[in-house]
Amino acid sequence: FSENPLSMIAGYAMLDHLSRNEYIYERLNTLGEYIRSNIDKVMNENGLRVKTTGLGSLFLTHILDGLEDIKSARDVARCNTNLQRVYHFALLSIYDIFFLPNKLGALSVEHDMVDARRLIDASEEIARELRSMKTE
Repeated sequence: FSENPLSMIAGYAMLDHLSRNEYIYERLNTLGEYIRSNIDKVMNENGLRVKTTGLGSLFLTHILDGLEDIKSARDVARCNTNLQRVYHFALLSIYDIFFLPNKLGALSVEHDMVDARRLIDASEEIARELRSMKTE
């Protein structure tokens, strides 16, 4: 906390809140799993082979481009990061979903099922658009 008393107090308050409300972890973990599995489902169904990795509230969608699955850091390095960047920029510029290109997504206690569905629906539309670009 860089010797900043205000940030130390805020951090302590958040840890105290989380320790008294452990259901928050279960909710975030469930929402994260829902996002990972459904992004994979809608994008793969629309012709863009992906694998969304992560745990709990963290996730990152990898464009497989010929890979079968993500099992190691070497597999991640072989994914199509250019197309991943296009996906992330589309989320940001078209759908107003903030996602740093080629970086991990993270859920917070403020995210809910509406946010998850919005991300999944946007991912489906982006996959459709990218598929149509490939066939032109």
